[in-house]
Amino acid sequence: MKRLPSNFELVKFGLRCRLVCEDDASFILSLRTNPEKNKYIHSTDNDVEKQVTWIREYKQREQLGKEYYFIYEDNKSPIGVNRIYNIGDQYCTEGSWICLPIEDSSKTVATAIIIRDIIFNNLDFKYDLFNVSIGNKKVKKFHLISGAEIIETDEIQYYFRLDKESYISHRQWFIDTYQLK
Repeated sequence: MKRLPSNFELVKFGLRCRLVCEDDASFILSLRTNPEKNKYIHSTDNDVEKQVTWIREYKQREQLGKEYYFIYEDNKSPIGVNRIYNIGDQYCTEGSWICLPIEDSSKTVATAIIIRDIIFNNLDFKYDLFNVSIGNKKVKKFHLISGAEIIETDEIQYYFRLDKESYISHRQWFIDTYQLK
């Protein structure tokens, strides 16, 4: 299995993607405690010190290649986060995807392409396995359009699988449609 270096950074579509650090705690907390953004995610205490502690513990998992937590920046200002976890030999889970409300929706789409480029190209996984809350219709639709398939459903979640080939065959459509450069 491939691993990302501790100084990993990817610049693409006008965004900078890098691994989270302790200094990002306040921004992450602002996203995770925002009532408009946290409807479909696990609740988080509004406590910066707890978030810093969580990041410290996460950095240990990162060093072992067990998890990666990314922050996206536009002109050095943070706009969103995403994680890769539940890492297996051929698969991982993408999740905790939250972006600020941005007028230019192409930036949010770009974050989704970037995380999947990391999953399928940098880390060379074959599958991205993830879930979406039943009520989150907009994100469900996005993932279906991106080539993911629902493999299971329960009363709370849709469970998706996106394989590398399907991602590659849908990727260019998003780049063209959202005019990503």
